[in-house]
Amino acid sequence: MPLFQTRRVRNAARLVAAPLVGRELGSPLRRGGALLVDLALLALFALPLAVVLGLAAAAVQVGGFDRLAALSAPADAAPAQLAERDEARRALVELFSKRRPAAVPEEVKQALAEGDDERLDAELEGLDFSLSVQLSSGQVESSWNAETGEVELANDVIFGRASRFVTIMAVIVGWFTLLFRVGNGRSPGKWVFGMRVVRADGRPLGWWTAFARAGAYLGSVGTFGLGFLEAVWEPNRQAAHDKAADTFVIRWPRRGSPPASAP
Repeated sequence: MPLFQTRRVRNAARLVAAPLVGRELGSPLRRGGALLVDLALLALFALPLAVVLGLAAAAVQVGGFDRLAALSAPADAAPAQLAERDEARRALVELFSKRRPAAVPEEVKQALAEGDDERLDAELEGLDFSLSVQLSSGQVESSWNAETGEVELANDVIFGRASRFVTIMAVIVGWFTLLFRVGNGRSPGKWVFGMRVVRADGRPLGWWTAFARAGAYLGSVGTFGLGFLEAVWEPNRQAAHDKAADTFVIRWPRRGSPPASAP
């Protein structure tokens, strides 16, 4: 069966470095297992990291994590804590007004424009501020609901113009680019299953190749997984993203040197 059959690198129309010809290729089952490991690590570390970065960005813009934490101070908190809370609210509202002015009530914008902190604090009294960093396929917008008193600051306000890069696709591409470049073709999943991504010309896997291959993952996903399945029937087991980056996935032991090429 194609899933279990051992195959080796063949020379093709595009130049394949001589040392690669005859190397054993990673099977589709091994590659699938490696991908699952890397996706599990993505969910465990990369996605929460994006949320932490969002909180850090918000903290920088309001004057620090202490001030950000003061947003949740109760009405009967110490005067110093309430002062920190009010400062944080003013900073967040000013940020909100700059990046999503249409959502801010006119009374609040007028108090900001006049620099009237007392009036501004009165307008903000009773509002519930929250931060929400979300990784989706598109833009995530902040909201200001005057009726319920809920003000949610999301990606567009927290990150500004950079929010266009805070998407699940960008995180996936960045994650796999980093894994393959830092690991020189060996992500944690590839290491567990004894494989390595190599360039067809035999040169080291650079940042651009790692990025091109990671970006092409999205194309493989966009074809309902058919791009990944190409590794089943393609002679050199190149999936669509391998063809885009001109790479192969070959067997490589966890430790020591790889086996010699077959004649």
